[in-house]
Amino acid sequence: RKQLCGRHQLRGAVVGGIYRAGETNAELYNPATGTWILTDPMNVARFNHTATLLPDGVVLVDGGDNGGEGISDAELYDPGTGTWTTTCSLNAARWGQSATLLPDGSVLTAGGYSGSASLPSSELSPAPLPDTEFLYGSSMTPARSVHTATLLPDGLVLVAGGYNYPMLSLSNADLYNPGTGMWTNTGSLNTARDFHTATLLPNDLVLVAGGLDTTEGEGVTLSSAELYSPVTGVWTDTGSLNTDRVWHTSTLLPDGLVLVAGGESGSGVTPSAELYNPATGMWTNTGSLHTARLYHTATLLPTGLVLVAGGEDTTGYTASAELYYPATGMWTNTGSLYTARAWHTAALLPNGLVLVAGGENRSGIIPSAELYNPFTGMWTNTGSLYTAREYHTSTLLPTGLVVVAGGYDGDGALASAELYNPASGMWSTNVGSLNTGRYYHTATLLPSGFVIVAGGNDTDGDYLGSGELFYP
Repeated sequence: RKQLCGRHQLRGAVVGGIYRAGETNAELYNPATGTWILTDPMNVARFNHTATLLPDGVVLVDGGDNGGEGISDAELYDPGTGTWTTTCSLNAARWGQSATLLPDGSVLTAGGYSGSASLPSSELSPAPLPDTEFLYGSSMTPARSVHTATLLPDGLVLVAGGYNYPMLSLSNADLYNPGTGMWTNTGSLNTARDFHTATLLPNDLVLVAGGLDTTEGEGVTLSSAELYSPVTGVWTDTGSLNTDRVWHTSTLLPDGLVLVAGGESGSGVTPSAELYNPATGMWTNTGSLHTARLYHTATLLPTGLVLVAGGEDTTGYTASAELYYPATGMWTNTGSLYTARAWHTAALLPNGLVLVAGGENRSGIIPSAELYNPFTGMWTNTGSLYTAREYHTSTLLPTGLVVVAGGYDGDGALASAELYNPASGMWSTNVGSLNTGRYYHTATLLPSGFVIVAGGNDTDGDYLGSGELFYP
C-alpha cells in the first residue's frame, strides 16, 4: 500500500504527554476489559501535539513540544503491526495546534505556537492516496468465485463459500481486515455451497441461504440456511427454506425480515418467494412473483418496496419488472426494461433512481444501461457502458458515483472499470483498471470509502484468491 507522503481499527490510544521533558510512551485502552497495555513507543518525544484517526484506522501524530521551539516531525501508528513510522514533516514546527480530518482524508493542521509566538498559518497533509486506482491486497485461501462477501459491523469483510475446481463447492470462509490488509480463516460453513446469498441481519448475524452443492459431482440445489456469528466465528444451522433454490435474490426489509425471491429449484425456475424471521429462525411463504425468474436483481427502494428486474424466465430473457409490497406480501408488475437482460447489476442512486447496467440477452453481452424511476414506475435509457460486460460488480461510492469493475465480455475476463455519473448520465473510463481481469468476483464498500474486490475467475478460467483495493 502507498504511504501518506501509508496509512488500519483502533479502540483507543494515548500517546506522548509531558513527564519531565516529554514522553515517547504509547498505550492502548481496551474498552472490553477496561485495561491499558503498552505498545511501541513513538520515534519522537512530544507533548501538546495532536493525534488524528485516519479513515483506514492509522493514527497520524504531528507537532508538539519537547521543551524547545516546537516540533515539525510527524509519524503514523499502525494498529495492525503496533509500530510507528515517520511520515512527511509539517512545514512549520508548532505546538498547541488543532488538527481536523477532512472529508477527502487529508488533515488540516492550524495555528498553535512556535516557541512563545502564536502562528496564524495552517497546512494540509497530502491526500491519503493517489487518484482513483486499484491496488493489490493479500490473498484468500482458497481461491474462489461465485462466493458472497458481507461487511460486518466491526468493519471486517466475511467471504463465504464459493467454487474452486477441483475442490468444487467450498465450505471455507475468510475474513478481510482493512486495518492490516490481510485475510484470515474463520469458521467453515456447515454445508459447502456456491451461488448462494448472504444477508447481514439487524442482530449482526449473517444469514446464508440456498445455493448449489457440487461436492458430490452433480450439483444439488440447497434449501438449507445457516447463521454466522462475528463474535464466535461459528456457523449454526437455522430453519430451511420451504423451496430449495439457487440464483435467487435476498433482500433485508425495513422490518428486519429477509425476502428471498425466485431462482431455480430442482423442479425448474420458480416464482416462489419467502420470508425469513430472525426472531424465530423460520421461513414462511409470501406472495409469488408474477414471472418465475433467475439471474435477476432485487433492490430495496427508499419507499420500502423491493424492485425485482430482468433475469431469465421459463422461455428465455425477460424485460419484466415487479414490485414487492411488504405490507401486503404481494407483487405488482411495474414498467418493463427497454432491454431484456440477465446477469446484470443494479445500484440504488442517491436520487432514488435505480441504475441497471450490462448483462446478456439473446443478442449477446450488452453495454446498455437504464434507470428506473420509482415515482413513475418507468425505465429510461441512460449512457451505455464503454465495454459490454456481464458477471461484473457495481458499487455506489460515497461520492454518489457508481463504479463498475471487471466482468466477462465473451472473450475473457475484463480488467477495465468505468464510473457512472448520475448528474450527466454518462460513463467515464478515466479510472484505473484492475490489476487482474476477473469475473464472478465480489466488491464490498468499506467504511473508509475504499472498495475491496475479491476472488473470481481470470481469463483462463482459473480461480483467484487475490484481493484488490479501489481508491476513489
